[in-house]
Amino acid sequence: MAGFNANYMNAKDGISLIISEHRKIDQLVETILNIKHFRDEKQKFFNEFVKDLSQHSELELQLLYPLIRDRIPDGPTLADRSVHEHQEVEKRLNKLTKYDVEDVSFNDKLHLLWRDIKEHVKEEEDELLPKLRVALTPDEQRQLFEDWQSRKKFVPTRPHPHLPKGAAITNAAVKAVDSVFDKTRIFPKL
Repeated sequence: MAGFNANYMNAKDGISLIISEHRKIDQLVETILNIKHFRDEKQKFFNEFVKDLSQHSELELQLLYPLIRDRIPDGPTLADRSVHEHQEVEKRLNKLTKYDVEDVSFNDKLHLLWRDIKEHVKEEEDELLPKLRVALTPDEQRQLFEDWQSRKKFVPTRPHPHLPKGAAITNAAVKAVDSVFDKTRIFPKL
């Protein structure tokens, strides 16, 4: 899939990186929903979706929402609402991972989950990220990018709705377990 999310590698600041990851995850869902008869291909893209969404969500909890809480008006309220939405999505994603991608209800459940995620993404991109872009200096935006990239290797690649979020030791332990299971999963070559 050459060209899959071509803008992803062009991001130079944290906010652009977050938006480009939103686009990649959107492309993954569209791909999954459009694969009709190739179970292995669908499973590969679903595995990538679960990994990317899980990592993205955890990084938002660790890096984005603390900045929103501290740097924009009404930040604590907005961050708390977003954190709650993330928790709900993680529970639903965890349930969805229990389904076979060929299950008759799989696409419907994925579509409903994605509809709710898109509402959250729209709020982030229309309200939170523009305010944060104004509140952060260019150096702080670059630092967000660097922090995001460096932490990505250490965050879980699967949903774990019952574990505490944000603790480095928890992330390291969970990531180690996820890495073992990821070796048994198939992923697309993007």
